[in-house]
Amino acid sequence: MVVLLFVTSFAGACVDLDPAIESTSDEVTLDRPRYGRLAVGASHACAITSTGGVRCWGAGTEGQLGDGAAVDRRAPVDVLLPSPATALGAGSTHTCAVLDTGSVACWGQGQGGQLGGSSDSPTPVLVAGVSGAVAVTAGDQHSCALLGSGRVACWGANGQGQLGDGTTSGSATPRTVVTQSGHPLGGIVSVHASGYRTCGFDRDGLTWCWSYNQSHNLNPSPRPLPFYTYAFPTTLATNDLVVVHDTDHCQASATTLSCAGSFSFFAYNIGPFAQLAHRDRGVCFTNYPGNVVCGGDNDHGQRGLGHADPAPTLSTVPLLGTTLEIGVGDDFACAYGVDGNVRCWGKGDRGQTGDGAPSPSDRRSPVLVEGPASGGPAWDLAVGSDGVAGHACVLRAAGTARCVGDGRQGQRGNGALTTSLDPTDVFALTGAVALSSHVNHTCALGGTGGVWCWGQNTRGQLGDASYTRRTTPSAVRDLASAVDVATGSSHSCAARYDGRVLCWGENTSYQLGMNTGSVAAYPVPRLLQAPTDVVSVESGYFHSCAIKRDGGLWCWGRNTSGETGAGAADAKRLPAAVAGLDDVVDVALGWSHTCALIADGTVRCWGANGWGQLGDGTASSRLLPITPAVDHVVAIAAGQYHTCALRDDGTVRCWGANSRGSLGVGDAATRWSPTLVAGGDRFVAIAASSSTTCGLRADGTTACWGRVGDGTTFRETSTPATVSGL
Repeated sequence: MVVLLFVTSFAGACVDLDPAIESTSDEVTLDRPRYGRLAVGASHACAITSTGGVRCWGAGTEGQLGDGAAVDRRAPVDVLLPSPATALGAGSTHTCAVLDTGSVACWGQGQGGQLGGSSDSPTPVLVAGVSGAVAVTAGDQHSCALLGSGRVACWGANGQGQLGDGTTSGSATPRTVVTQSGHPLGGIVSVHASGYRTCGFDRDGLTWCWSYNQSHNLNPSPRPLPFYTYAFPTTLATNDLVVVHDTDHCQASATTLSCAGSFSFFAYNIGPFAQLAHRDRGVCFTNYPGNVVCGGDNDHGQRGLGHADPAPTLSTVPLLGTTLEIGVGDDFACAYGVDGNVRCWGKGDRGQTGDGAPSPSDRRSPVLVEGPASGGPAWDLAVGSDGVAGHACVLRAAGTARCVGDGRQGQRGNGALTTSLDPTDVFALTGAVALSSHVNHTCALGGTGGVWCWGQNTRGQLGDASYTRRTTPSAVRDLASAVDVATGSSHSCAARYDGRVLCWGENTSYQLGMNTGSVAAYPVPRLLQAPTDVVSVESGYFHSCAIKRDGGLWCWGRNTSGETGAGAADAKRLPAAVAGLDDVVDVALGWSHTCALIADGTVRCWGANGWGQLGDGTASSRLLPITPAVDHVVAIAAGQYHTCALRDDGTVRCWGANSRGSLGVGDAATRWSPTLVAGGDRFVAIAASSSTTCGLRADGTTACWGRVGDGTTFRETSTPATVSGL
């Protein structure tokens, strides 16, 4: 499994901004935020490029474009950043970026302290006192950073209590958001500021808001609240997602969208959605097929329908293609597509549609931002290996993929059965948003919810109703609403948007989660009865696990060393909860061991340990979870007999078997406890399988260590080495 970190952001050790406030037990160590490459302000927009640069366009008289000149721009201009950016946030007249160091830089209007200083700046200013940031958000005159620890730090104007520290005095120095008991607010997984209000959403679905409330309700049943100012975070409701604004708010729970304020619609059934964004007079959301649907006013063409006539109902924006991210400004909107481009539509009086037109005017249909505003950065990483041979694939933001290494079973997807150390494109793959590889096959998740697989298919692991090997992507049968996909040795599984799990391929060890008697393989997806309410799934060689929305972990399949977490070692197990783990955010599965990443940034491992793959300094197998000596972890990966952990400072530590250099520590000696990978690289994602490990750097380059290739054509290295062209 690969997990991407937008500090890669996920960089920079987490530092408590207020050491006098004691830590709480509800912190969550965060993975890469799903959104953050596109930021839309009131009349300007910015996007992250393929190299981590930032380009902005639109209104710029307050310096919010960051190019050193306080003027409007009709086409994107480069922001003068000190290092690559990993996430963005835009306020009305200022912009902030998380850098690959975990620090935050802001530019634009700054008299309220929202830049971390006391004056305006047309170029980025580093905010002193912020480290370990993974996301940033901006209001009218304040900014907030979400830290890898799950805490929130805010700075700027505070007359309405928008800094969340219990005071109403402004500060250019970041302050930790605290609860009414004086403890840091923790466990936050996303944060959104707009106007004078900020809201954070925690992993349990609770919404915490602080500051200016006007008279608009944030509870499930929209009813006005009395006007008052509150300076402490207040738990308001349990929702799947709530997005708020200074004058309006929209709430989406399950499949219903409810809006209050000046919107002309209320309580529409919109179906499952991926992201929701809005401002005063309009709202847009992306659904799982990757379409953009908008509502609200249309006097500037901000509905993207090609006209400025009233549109009383929600409508799909045409001419966009599959969209990964959406942002809404004042009467305009922008979308980031799987092709790596940004398109905007609506009001264009200050160049905010970014198409470089010689005269500013509205755009009633989506237009391509000149440049383009963003390219095709590396987005996901997958590794497959059988102990002797290995291959690696990288997904680009444009939805295409390239693979390198062993291809004798077609697992590179390029139409051939050959091995090469020169990366090649996966044939005809477009619109993909995630990858997963194992021994001899690879699968891609599409932005529409479909899944495509290629490679070895002797046990039906490609799910296309055949047992025929495929050298190019083949669609998984009857699967069109997946949100995650995982590959095992000879089986595959997917999590569906409704929280159900489907698996296909070999079932000799119950790795499909069902007791089917003498039936050993299924070449099409089979629905598991349990677990339900699943958000992600991962597969190992002969077992699988699923993480539920509440942080619980369920596992099933072969259990000869206790790898399913059942507390006993036996032949095989049907799906059951792993006892004692209720705050899991990631899981990695090896040959016969399992490791889970816990919300506090620590790791728990159990199962076989003959090669030290559990990392507790011994060779003793464990039926119950133990804790290896590594912390501040944001992602984990497991090979056949080794495990690796990515920390929030971008470093990687590995432990276990190392005969082919798969630990990256510079030799072939086994390590019984976590050991720092050599070379000093900072990574944003890791993936492992058998004897191969790879990491994705913030600049989009990929490094691998261990064995890449087959027994004849291969490269083997015990330290990270860049794979050119991947």
